[in-house]
Amino acid sequence: AIQTHISNLQKRVADLRNEL
Repeated sequence: AIQTHISNLQKRVADLRNEL
């Protein structure tokens, strides 16, 4: 579903921020 896709995107954003 779309909600799962959104949660996955938010997870990626958090991971990218941790790399900075």
